[in-house]
Amino acid sequence: MPADLEAAEKMHGVSVGEADNLFVRNGAGGKNTYRPASGLHAACPPWLHERKVAVLSSDSDNDVHPAIAGFERWT
Repeated sequence: MPADLEAAEKMHGVSVGEADNLFVRNGAGGKNTYRPASGLHAACPPWLHERKVAVLSSDSDNDVHPAIAGFERWT
C-alpha cells in the first residue's frame, strides 16, 4: 500500500522522487509465488506515477513459475 511505501521512506530517511529507481523487497522468501500473491498493491501505481519513479523493480519471482493449470493466455 502507498502508506507502507511512505513508512519505508520515513524508516530509511529517504524520499522517493522523480527519475528514481525503486527496488521493493517484499520479503516473501519461499512463499513468494503466484499463490500467496506477494508484491505491491494495485493502489501503488498512482503513487509511483505521482512521484515520477523511473524504474520499479522487486525481488518477486513472477517469471519463473509454470503457468497455473488451465491458463492459456492473457486477454
